[in-house]
Amino acid sequence: MQQSRIITALWIASIVLTVLITRSVLSRVVVDTASPLVLETLPLVEGPGPALAYRPERLILDADEQDADAFNREVEPYGERWPGEDEADVPRPGPLEVHEMLGMALQSTDLVNRNLVIAHLLAQLTPENVGEALRAFEDAPRSELTDHSYRLFLHAWAKMDGEAALDYLYHQPGAHRVGGGEHWAMSGWSQDDPAAALTYVESQDAKRLGRLYPGLVRGWVRTDLAAVRSHVEELEDPGLRKRMVGVLARGTLEDHGGRAALDWVDRSTAKWGRDDPEFLASVFDGVFGQLKPEHAPEAAAWIDENLEHPDLEDWVFQKVSRDYVREDANGAVDWVESYRLGGHERFNYGVIGNFAGSWAKDDPYTAIDWANNMDMPSRRSSAYSQIAMRWAENDIENAEAWLAEGENDPLMDDARRRYSQRIAPEDPARALEYAVKIKRDDYREESMVNAASILFERNPEAVVAWLPFSGLGGEAQSKIIYQGGGEHRFKGFKGRPN
Repeated sequence: MQQSRIITALWIASIVLTVLITRSVLSRVVVDTASPLVLETLPLVEGPGPALAYRPERLILDADEQDADAFNREVEPYGERWPGEDEADVPRPGPLEVHEMLGMALQSTDLVNRNLVIAHLLAQLTPENVGEALRAFEDAPRSELTDHSYRLFLHAWAKMDGEAALDYLYHQPGAHRVGGGEHWAMSGWSQDDPAAALTYVESQDAKRLGRLYPGLVRGWVRTDLAAVRSHVEELEDPGLRKRMVGVLARGTLEDHGGRAALDWVDRSTAKWGRDDPEFLASVFDGVFGQLKPEHAPEAAAWIDENLEHPDLEDWVFQKVSRDYVREDANGAVDWVESYRLGGHERFNYGVIGNFAGSWAKDDPYTAIDWANNMDMPSRRSSAYSQIAMRWAENDIENAEAWLAEGENDPLMDDARRRYSQRIAPEDPARALEYAVKIKRDDYREESMVNAASILFERNPEAVVAWLPFSGLGGEAQSKIIYQGGGEHRFKGFKGRPN
C-alpha cells in the first residue's frame, strides 16, 4: 500500500510537471496565422510506473500509400497496467488537463513524445473527460498524423462507450470524421464487448452493416478467436461471409501468428472440404494470400505436409518462395532446392523467377550464383530476367553493369527484354538501346515496338525519321505509329496493323 501511494504521488507530480512545462513551451511559441501551428518539442515525461500506466506498445506513424487497407491495419493503443496496480489507484486527468495537454501534443513535431503523451492520455479517457478530448481533436489543425491519432481516440472511446462514439460519427452535425474512423471505433467496441457490438451492427441497414462488419470482426479477433471464427463460418450472406474471411485471416495472422492461421486452414479442410469447397478455398486464399515473410518458414513446412491439398496451386509456392528468401535466405534455399533436386513439378518457372527476383532485392550476386548453377538453360534465363527486374529497383547502376557484361549471352535476352519494358515508361530512349541488343528476334521486335511507341508519343518526328533505319518490318513499324496514337497524323502509316 505504501509503495502504491508513493507511485501515485510521483505520477501526479509528473502530470503537474508536464502541464507546467507544456504551458511554458506554448507561451514561447510565435504563431504564424498563415500556416498550421507548430510547437516546440514536447518534453519527455519521466518517472516510475503510473506515468506510463497504460504503455503504448507500438504506433503506426507512416501508412503505406500503396496499401488500400492501410487504415484497417490497427494497433492496440495501450498495454496492461503495471504489476500490482489497481485501476482505481490510478488518478485520471480532468477535462481541462486532457484538452490542454492533448491539444499541444497534437501540434508537436517530436514524434516520440507526441505519441507517448497521446497514447497515455487516450488510456485515461473517462465519461467526464472524453468530451474535452474530442474537442482537442476538433480544434487541432488537420494532418495525416493527427488523423491517425484521432482513429486511436475513436478506438479508445468506443472501448469505453461504443454506441456513443458511433452515434457521434453518424448523427452529430459537423462531426469530425476521418477515413476508417467507424472501423476503428467498431473494432474498439467489439474487442471490449463483442455481443453488444454485434447487436448494434445487426440493427443497421445493409449499407452501414457492410461498413461496420470488418471493424466488428477485426476487434473480436483479438479477444475470442474461436467465437469469431464460428460466427463468420455461420454467416448466411455469401458475399459478406467471403469478405469477413479475408478480415479474419488478416487479423489472425497479425494478432495470433502464422501457426494459428494455418491451423484454421487445417480445421476448415476437415470441416468444409467436402461440403463447402468454395468456402474452404476462400479460407485458404485469405490465409496464404496475406502471409508475410515472417510466416514463410511455417508456411513452407505446412506445404511439405500437404502437397495434395486441393487448393495448393502454383501461386502459393511462388509467394512462399519469394517471402521465405526475404526472411531466411539459407532456409529458403534448402527448401526450394529440395523440390528442384527431387524433380518435383512444383519447381517451375514461376517459382524460379519469384525466388530469384525476391532474393536479388537483398543479395543479387548470390542470387546470380544460384541461377548460374541451374542445369537447364531455360531455367537460368527465367531467373536472370527477374534478377534484372528486381535488382534495378534498388541499384540501377550495378544492375545495368551486369546486363552489359552479359551482352553476348543469349540467355540474358529475356533479362534485357524485361528490363527494357520496365524502364520504357520513364526513359523510352534508353529502353530502346537495350531492346536493339537483344539477340532473339521476337523478343527484340516486341521490346523495340514497345519502347518506340512510347517515344513516339513524345517525339513523333524523330521516331518517324528513325523507322526506315530501324531494321523493323512494315507491320512492326505500323504498330509503333498506331500504339503511339499517330495513325491519323502520318499518311505513310495508314490503318490499324493486323
